[in-house]
Amino acid sequence: MRATINIKKNGFHIFRSVFDKKFISILSDSIKKQKPSPQAGFYNNQKLDSKAILNLQSKDKIFLKLLNHKLITKINTFFLNDKYYKSLNPKLPNYILSQFAARSTGKKRLVLHIDDKVPNKSQTVNYLQWAIPLVNLNKDNGYTQVVPKSHRSGILKPVLKRNDKLKDLKLNVGDAVVWDGRIWHAARVNKTNKDRWVIIITFCKWFFKPHYDIPRNFPKKFYKNLTRDLKIILGFASIPKLNEESGNIQRGDLRSASNFISKGIY
Repeated sequence: MRATINIKKNGFHIFRSVFDKKFISILSDSIKKQKPSPQAGFYNNQKLDSKAILNLQSKDKIFLKLLNHKLITKINTFFLNDKYYKSLNPKLPNYILSQFAARSTGKKRLVLHIDDKVPNKSQTVNYLQWAIPLVNLNKDNGYTQVVPKSHRSGILKPVLKRNDKLKDLKLNVGDAVVWDGRIWHAARVNKTNKDRWVIIITFCKWFFKPHYDIPRNFPKKFYKNLTRDLKIILGFASIPKLNEESGNIQRGDLRSASNFISKGIY
């Protein structure tokens, strides 16, 4: 598959016209109703003028449609599934959601950074990020940028060298881009007075700690929307056990996920 080849070789791949514009409009309308959270710098605590809406999975059930989207699940499963996860059918996803947010760049550019906290030079992918623009990205509102082939540098805090080149990702409404969590990426300044919302979904292998305690934070009113796959992706199948009496196998299954959902225990 061309996408998997590009992710392996260049660290990213762009999919054109993946989403219906009406669906994107619904997502955008929901984002506009949410209260933004403040953002701090990646390498300091300096407050940024950008906006962020965090934990979209808990804000509106419409966002759940993105988490088990057929294409997203196919790519994620290829790179992030643990082949030793024997308590789940190997055809099912066994990776988890790490963070689900929307971001609008401000008057300060988003600095060059990576989102995988354990960068390495191997072919192993531990994190995948999907960026879904809710507006067309251009030079005025600020392109998202990546440094192709930087995903296997093994560097946690990237610094551009003479031969490194930032590539503008020219994305339109309906498009999506996925990148290896190790790739160096940034965003240009938003020169307009309008929000420039991009949904960012971070997925990782099941044994990495997510940004938030997603299963315990997930609204009970959305439980009825949990499909088999969503139970796994949202982390209900891999909640750490309370003690050895709860079991001594780290990898959970659908029974343990359903048990937590119905009784609040694992």
